Amino acid sequence: VALAQVDAIVVTDGSRILGLGDLGVNGLGISIGKLDIYCAGAGFHPSRVMPVVIDVGTDNHSLLNHPLYFGLRRPRIEGEEYYEIIDEFMRAVLARYPNVLIQFEDFNTAHAGTLLERH
Repeated sequence: VALAQVDAIVVTDGSRILGLGDLGVNGLGISIGKLDIYCAGAGFHPSRVMPVVIDVGTDNHSLLNHPLYFGLRRPRIEGEEYYEIIDEFMRAVLARYPNVLIQFEDFNTAHAGTLLERH
């Protein structure tokens, strides 16, 4: 069920969680925490924010081998395929919520510059 209105999205791919490294989908908590700050400090309504993690795999071998890890069990997608996934996400979100604030959070430095240029 789509939300009627979303004012802010914090999106991560979990690739560079500060001080912790590649957490894969376990990085979702960072997006949730950042949106908590938006709600508490900037007045965003909690029902109108959306945390997102884009699961493109992980290069963290301990996660890949952990029986409770619920993300994709494969090495991270890289190259143009990676950027196509992010581009598709952005097109879909902006088509549904054209005025939404989107914050990219904790993306690997190797991708961050290119993503900022593209979006």
